[in-house]
Amino acid sequence: MTFQKLATGAAAAALFLVSGCGAGAPGDRDAAASRADTPAALAEAEVARPPAVAEEANAVEAEPLNDAGEIASEIASNTMIARVPVDGGLAWLQDGDVVRTASHDGRRVAYFHPGESRPFLVQQASQTYALDEGRAELAYDAAGRPAPVSAVAREEAERIADQSRRARDEAERVDPEG
Repeated sequence: MTFQKLATGAAAAALFLVSGCGAGAPGDRDAAASRADTPAALAEAEVARPPAVAEEANAVEAEPLNDAGEIASEIASNTMIARVPVDGGLAWLQDGDVVRTASHDGRRVAYFHPGESRPFLVQQASQTYALDEGRAELAYDAAGRPAPVSAVAREEAERIADQSRRARDEAERVDPEG
């Protein structure tokens, strides 16, 4: 619930800024725009949740979505998970291990099992991919239905995974206490 309230508050603030209410001189708008890229603003960005598991998915196909869903729920409810700015986005650390990274707009998201350097699930907009040892093995649609990964989609998924791995590596070097 806390995450949803933060996301709703961020959306209201963004709507307020876009509507021009309280708009002053152009310099004021520039200052407000630059504040939108601060770690505090990014911390309130709505991060896309992984799709729910489709009924037709078998246990192997469901596992990456279940694991990512558990991590997302843990992040939403656990105040002991640190958020750190990284690579223009955010990373979430639990006990010093990165468990999720997200781009500044929350549309590119990667999930990591604790202690692993490669993501097991990546999302870009409405596309979601399960990976094994860095290789895209399954694609999921927005309804969580699994499908084979095309060659073009495999390249895209592996590019996203590589970006996310670099963000994870950077986050592990950041002191979450400041």
